[in-house]
Amino acid sequence: MDAAHIPYVETENGFDAQECYVEQIRQWEKEFKSSSRSFRDKLIDDIDRLLMQCKDVEELYKKLQAEGYTMKFGKYVSARPPKAERFIRLKSLGEEYNERALQNRIQNSIKFESKLTENIEKAKADNSPTYKTLSTIRFYTITFKKGLLPCRKKFNQQPFSWTNDAELDKLLMLNKKINQGATIESMKADFAKLEQQLKEKSEAATEAQKKVQRLSKGQEAFEVLYEGKESDKITLEEAQMYQKRYPNINANTYRQAIEIVDEARREHDSINGEVKELEKEIRELSGAISIAEQVRAGTYVQELVSKENIHRNADVLPNGVFQL
Repeated sequence: MDAAHIPYVETENGFDAQECYVEQIRQWEKEFKSSSRSFRDKLIDDIDRLLMQCKDVEELYKKLQAEGYTMKFGKYVSARPPKAERFIRLKSLGEEYNERALQNRIQNSIKFESKLTENIEKAKADNSPTYKTLSTIRFYTITFKKGLLPCRKKFNQQPFSWTNDAELDKLLMLNKKINQGATIESMKADFAKLEQQLKEKSEAATEAQKKVQRLSKGQEAFEVLYEGKESDKITLEEAQMYQKRYPNINANTYRQAIEIVDEARREHDSINGEVKELEKEIRELSGAISIAEQVRAGTYVQELVSKENIHRNADVLPNGVFQL
């Protein structure tokens, strides 16, 4: 309300605002309630984020305390989030959040970073084209650990880790392509080929759709004539016109004709599936090219940080515009 410059007066029970603003305020209330998260969700997110910065669970607990959590140690480790009334046992968050699992996750992160360092040193010694991508990956992990970037999971139901990081996954996929011999130029050439294939398949899908529509009308006519179907798509007179147009199709053979319609539908669905796969490949390749160009220019991580800073330092107005 402040960001949108809506005047209001605070009262003992909340606040009062002019009637003309009530509808907008009620909408914001709904959005706030739907987007608000439980203390458990917040604790999970904070553990996932802070864990990547730690060398052991003791350091993790200290970082949680530094962020306002009250820790309780005993048979079970518990944490009370800021403003919460009750403690939450970490083990109740799931198998990945008991003390042993947390320590294993920390060790796995350390192993990932250690292996990454080895790969960078090897790529540098071999003058490998993957050196720049691997260096960007390391720069990303360092920047994340400084708290400058948020957790973006690839699989939402799994804990955050270097192998479940949507942003890092893009870099790892790019590195795999480069390791297989891909370059920005070769990816652009592949992109052009995929676009041509998509154009051809889209045209084929359009023709297949027209064929299905044409045959479906015939199917409807045969069902009206030979099954007594009531149709709001075709009249009896129109159905009889089909009978005259195709005299070889009768009460004994019309089911074979319907099979042809079903086959046409399957053919259309198959082509449509190929179109969607090509569209997916094009999106992924387009993203890889964009990332590769940013990596080559040395701006990939800086771009992520810049976008995150805008997000953190801006108020979002109802129309979606950022107010700095």
